Amino acid sequence: MVKDKQYYESLDKRSKEYKEYKKRLETAIDNKEAFSDEGAGDKLERITTKTRIKKAVKFIAGEDCGCNERKEKLNNVRLRFPVVRCFTEQQYNDWTKFTKRKDKNKVTRQEQVDVIIPIYKQLFARQLKPMSCCVKPYIDSIQKVYEGY
Repeated sequence: MVKDKQYYESLDKRSKEYKEYKKRLETAIDNKEAFSDEGAGDKLERITTKTRIKKAVKFIAGEDCGCNERKEKLNNVRLRFPVVRCFTEQQYNDWTKFTKRKDKNKVTRQEQVDVIIPIYKQLFARQLKPMSCCVKPYIDSIQKVYEGY
């Protein structure tokens, strides 16, 4: 007889064999690496199981509380994290010079083309075109990376 998940789930929940199975299962869940391939739904399920929130919800809402559907939806969500690369030596020097300029309230189109856009493209792997306004968020993003050096 193969003792798989279905076998253990069919056991009486008060039996010693079932309790040992659940304990092994919880230990396996605790030992999962934080950066595994599991999705957000799996992580949330692990947290709610560990804190016994899942048990309380099932008690209140019943067995079909919508947890499995929610878990699947969350597992399908792919979070994108920004790419942040390093400055090249030339870019670092250009940015240092840019931050020490006299008029910090004005950014010329030439500064955008020569300094801000190339550095931003290289650091964050994103396309950026010269614009007439609103370069402050880009300058702030570059400055955060610069301050980290």
